[in-house]
Amino acid sequence: MSSSMTWAKRFFTAANAFSSATIAAGLIASSGLLAIAAPETVQLIGSIDNHFGINMTYTRDGEKIEGSYRYGTSKKALTIKGTIDGSGKFRAQESDASGHKTGSFSGQLIDSKRIVGTWSKPDGDAASAVPFLLCLTGKPGVLDQGKDGILLTQQKKRLAKIGHPTSPQADISLPVVNASLIDDKHVAELLQNALSVKNMSGQSMNEWMDGGWLDEMNYVVNYNRNYLLDCDLNISGCAAYPSGVTRHLLLDTKTGKRLKAIDVFKADTIKALKDLVNKKIDAEAKQAINQTASEQNEDLETVKELLKEGRKGDPLEVFSINDKGVTFRHDWSFPHAALALQPDGTYFFPFSELASYIKHDGPLGVFVK
Repeated sequence: MSSSMTWAKRFFTAANAFSSATIAAGLIASSGLLAIAAPETVQLIGSIDNHFGINMTYTRDGEKIEGSYRYGTSKKALTIKGTIDGSGKFRAQESDASGHKTGSFSGQLIDSKRIVGTWSKPDGDAASAVPFLLCLTGKPGVLDQGKDGILLTQQKKRLAKIGHPTSPQADISLPVVNASLIDDKHVAELLQNALSVKNMSGQSMNEWMDGGWLDEMNYVVNYNRNYLLDCDLNISGCAAYPSGVTRHLLLDTKTGKRLKAIDVFKADTIKALKDLVNKKIDAEAKQAINQTASEQNEDLETVKELLKEGRKGDPLEVFSINDKGVTFRHDWSFPHAALALQPDGTYFFPFSELASYIKHDGPLGVFVK
């Protein structure tokens, strides 16, 4: 073989090798395998269980994260170590100052702006799992006005009661909206106003405190996603005997508006929907009568009268939602002495059963599209 042919063969062999290596490197880089960024430290604010405000800082180096967080203004920090993988899955274990595991986070990084998921005890018990939400600090709009929930924390206080030496204080826990993460300040104001004691319960705090009956007031968040906030305000106290009431609220977090049946269900189906819910209410009343009669309970006539009186009202007036469906609520309003005989008063319908009633372009449309 001539020297010129040998040189040419070596040139093309080397060129082919270089080309193959370049293409392979390009494929690896495009897949993210070579996309190694410099370590980055981020600060987030958030809440656990829609009550407990937290401040978190972590440094991300590749997929690994290390950092800490604090509850509210607490000086005690909990250490976190975990990962954020290429798909944005967030996993972190938390530990106290002595190194004991105290909990774990499991969630999803969304748009590099927020992390949504659940916090649970270190044993991973599903029953202990509660929602958490983390958002970058100093960036309004990272919540998309509530797509993955608005950021709620609690305001706790104790109010002195007059003339009650055995129960001198009322324990109060109320929801607070973090307005700094909502672009539209008018909407943020409407949301906080809607969550006030007066608007949630129909009475001001002073009115509830009048007479010294109130012992406790707290809230429970049933749903906080997809621009919907569903929560209850539980109010309890004691006079001649312990008693309590629950007030429900369903909000459109895009507008701050309190939602009614006509806002989420088609107008021309309201009557049919009332009939559907009424059937369940009547069936429950009949079951309560049959159960009382079968036990030969002397309160049978009383139960019949209470059911007849408690049957009044709009069956669609109070309803709550979750990812699976709608629960209509009916307050039978039995007196304290007969509460053990009162029906449950909750009637669940899956979204599949309500698809023809729901406005597909309305607040619940996301569940039936």
